[in-house]
Amino acid sequence: MAEETNAWRRLASYEVTSSTGNQRYLTVSGMAKHSNLKVVIMCKRSSTSTAIRNDIVFDDVSSGSKYCRRRKVTGSSSGSTNENAIDVRGDETNDRHIVLNILNWDGEEKICWGEMIVSNSNASGTVTSLRFGAKYTNKTGQIQKISCDSGTSGGYGVGSFITVFASTPNG
Repeated sequence: MAEETNAWRRLASYEVTSSTGNQRYLTVSGMAKHSNLKVVIMCKRSSTSTAIRNDIVFDDVSSGSKYCRRRKVTGSSSGSTNENAIDVRGDETNDRHIVLNILNWDGEEKICWGEMIVSNSNASGTVTSLRFGAKYTNKTGQIQKISCDSGTSGGYGVGSFITVFASTPNG
């Protein structure tokens, strides 16, 4: 069977399916090397969490000013030029959906951009969202592991997931 071309293919996925041992991290790893990635994340608060954050980290590198980022909420910007994670927080009390696009080229800084939509958005046209852009400054290799940290031991609840897609063919 010929490989499908000009499409997205699922590389890795992880879902919280049990309320016991609430998950602080949504993590996918063991991905084959791909130059273009799309990450879809659904973050649901567990019953023991009062709030959740979304700090996205690549390859377990969460120190040493490896990121620069900027986020935009309702016309204003926040964030700094050096961070230890891609901070996609916004409204920390509601569930949220995140879509992250990554240019994952070997030998280049990894460019990321995306948007978070908060679950309290409604059908009347009220959308609570946060747009963000970031750069992972490590040029060596390609991203092999992606984690989303809830920032609390209560963590993410049942139904939370992270899925990584790659472009096919890789190029």
